[in-house]
Amino acid sequence: MSFDLDGLEAEHSFLRRNLESFSRTVAGIRIAADFMRGNPGRFLFDVITCVHPGNLQSLPELRGFLIELGVPAWRIFTIYPQGRARGERLSLSGAEYVRLMEFIAETRSYRTADGRSIWLNYSCEGCLGAWELKVRDHFFFCRSGVSVASVMCDGSIGGCLSVRGADFIQGNIRRDSFMDVWENRFRDIRDRGWAKRGACRNCRQWKNCMGNGMHLHPDKESGVMHCNYWLLTEAAGRKRDGRGRN
Repeated sequence: MSFDLDGLEAEHSFLRRNLESFSRTVAGIRIAADFMRGNPGRFLFDVITCVHPGNLQSLPELRGFLIELGVPAWRIFTIYPQGRARGERLSLSGAEYVRLMEFIAETRSYRTADGRSIWLNYSCEGCLGAWELKVRDHFFFCRSGVSVASVMCDGSIGGCLSVRGADFIQGNIRRDSFMDVWENRFRDIRDRGWAKRGACRNCRQWKNCMGNGMHLHPDKESGVMHCNYWLLTEAAGRKRDGRGRN
């Protein structure tokens, strides 16, 4: 089970725009933590946090809060420029993204004074170059349509639920056999050669990235809308030559 908690109350309410969401989510987390303690080995859960410029600085405080709640594992996602994020600055800058990587790496070895910890992973989004394995357990690989398939609320069959472009819908559960779709379609998702265009065409990380997460492609023609690796390398370049703020 996963719970979305996007900061302490003010930050969470800002992103979710529901004044009851924070208290109800925390209540659910307390129930899950109590059940996990009483049933060791039978139940696992984690908390997911979407990080943006408005909650980046409060992550250490949120970490302490989650540890106090008894949360065993934490996943952090970043926000890409789609939907509401196109009009509001919810995506991190390169320098902010580096600070997030530093926080995640530090948290993975963090212990409270009495020895408690929380296991933190960065999301499955994007190749991170030198940050791989420092901020998550496995090298980046987008599993959408490879080992993950989903049925959406309208019956559409696709990969990850975050991959919503019409080019990537493989059928509909109301008219198609799910197993037939899984075994005989998804070819344009499993072979991602079409993604080697635009910024990806000559990227030296192509073999490690294969065009980033599928959810960052609105279709098969537009190119990737957001590049995690570029954000990190561009920020590192600014830091080296003194053009950016740390």
